[in-house]
Amino acid sequence: MKKRALIIAGVALFLALATACGLYAHWYLSPKKRPLITELTPLACDLNERDCEVTHRGRRVTIGISPRPITAMSEFALVVRGLDTCAGLRAEIYGLNMYMGTLAPQFLGIGGACEARVVLSACAIETMRYRFELFRGAHSLGIWADLDIKR
Repeated sequence: MKKRALIIAGVALFLALATACGLYAHWYLSPKKRPLITELTPLACDLNERDCEVTHRGRRVTIGISPRPITAMSEFALVVRGLDTCAGLRAEIYGLNMYMGTLAPQFLGIGGACEARVVLSACAIETMRYRFELFRGAHSLGIWADLDIKR
């Protein structure tokens, strides 16, 4: 009888610990959603109008798209110029005013630039604001540009 009670207590303790670990992993280790913006203020640089330039480690980096303007469900090229290499470069493209998932295209070196082919999803809201943020591996480079797509 004692052996059976010990087995039941051990199983109950194991299940309690497994549940606690699962809840911890779900609440604290799962990716957090970015906060959404509720007001679309004018963009400092709109990729649909012109290339956007930033200074990164003393170098001028340009982010552009082609063709311009882009529309939902149409393929376009995301072009980055001014980085020393395209190796490990990727973008995260995500909505700022609606959760649309995250696209993560990889870049290829083409004629002195880094280029990725992208298709943005259609959205149900009138104006969708997307952010194009550059990463090297898992680390953000602190370089990004935005654009609005109207329905």
